[in-house]
Order: sequence, then C-alpha cells, then structure tokens
Amino acid sequence: MIATVQRVSEAKVEINNSIYSEIGDGVLILLCVERDDDSKQAIKMSDKILNFCILEGDSGTMSASLRELEEDVMIISQFTLAAITNKGNKPSFHKAAKPKKQKKYMINLLKFF
Repeated sequence: MIATVQRVSEAKVEINNSIYSEIGDGVLILLCVERDDDSKQAIKMSDKILNFCILEGDSGTMSASLRELEEDVMIISQFTLAAITNKGNKPSFHKAAKPKKQKKYMINLLKFF
C-alpha cells in the first residue's frame, strides 16, 4: 500500500465540470492498493496516517495529528503510485491491485476515518 499525504487548505474532485466532492482545511490522501496487500497493510496504513504529526498544533508548528484534530479528509484512489518507471518509456502498473480489490480495500480503509 502506497500513500501520498498532503495538507491542504482546500481540495475538490470535479467530474464533467460538476463538483463531486470537496473539503476545506484538512488532508488529501492519494492511495494505491498493491497486488499483494492484505487487511494488515490497510490497518497499518490508516494508523500511520491518523498518527502523522502533520497538522498545525497549539504551538503553531506541525505537532498535531488527525486523531487529535477534526480536520477534513479526502481519500482518492491513485493506482499510478505503483508505477514502475525504471526501464524504458512506458510505465508498468502490474504491482497495483486490480480494480475490484482496490475498491474493497478503499471502502475498508474509509471506516478508519
């Protein structure tokens, strides 16, 4: 499982020029489920993300986590994070999970947030 975690002042997903989802201050997570992942990786990843001290705490520094603050969270499936690009000019995505597995783990991971 691979994730890119980014603090945002706002984020939105548009489909056909219509806003599908949006958040204000919070965290945007691009998440890729890999072919060999299981529920242990999902639990470990969610725990890691929830405990990252990447949000501004009382001292004005990045000292607070999602567990401590009620910030918005947006999670987007991003299979391209599993791309293998070290050979040639065409990336390989064979390490990414198939769509059915990706969807299953995304739904399970959302329960932690």
